[in-house]
Amino acid sequence: SSFINIDAESSVQFSGTTITAQQMNTTETLIEVSGKLIIDVDCYIKIYVNLSGGSVIHVKPEGTLEMAGGEFSGNTAGNTGLIHVQGTTIIDNVTFTENTGGSHGLIYIDGGTCHYNGGSITNNTTINGIFYVEQNSHFYFNGGTLSNNTVSGNGTCGGIYVNNGGNVYFNGGH
Repeated sequence: SSFINIDAESSVQFSGTTITAQQMNTTETLIEVSGKLIIDVDCYIKIYVNLSGGSVIHVKPEGTLEMAGGEFSGNTAGNTGLIHVQGTTIIDNVTFTENTGGSHGLIYIDGGTCHYNGGSITNNTTINGIFYVEQNSHFYFNGGTLSNNTVSGNGTCGGIYVNNGGNVYFNGGH
């Protein structure tokens, strides 16, 4: 279950919006996407919650998430990352800063496809990589910056952890 559920036949768009919640502890996913979620330019997600089990956004196998611009900061995720990708996710020029991820990184690509197109991922702390690419998943890194992040855990690798059978494609970035 989740706090916001976007069903398969629905589409929701946030534009010029700040999404905030403070001092919240939960095991639930905050936004579950079976339809389409668009987070547009100048949208800021600052949840300040402790997610011991869920994600801030869970893109289910039939779901689509499109993020363009904006900032994702000050969030703490459970083991399935801040964004749990089982469907399709496109991230264009988004800043991820001062977030804390769980054992599956900040962005957990779990059988889905994620396109990361530019942006900045700095000053985050997580376990087993910023991006965690599970088997039968596809991750496209098309430019952007990964810097000053802290990664720990048994699978410590730095920016991208690729599990056996995961697929990663690079085109620019540093």
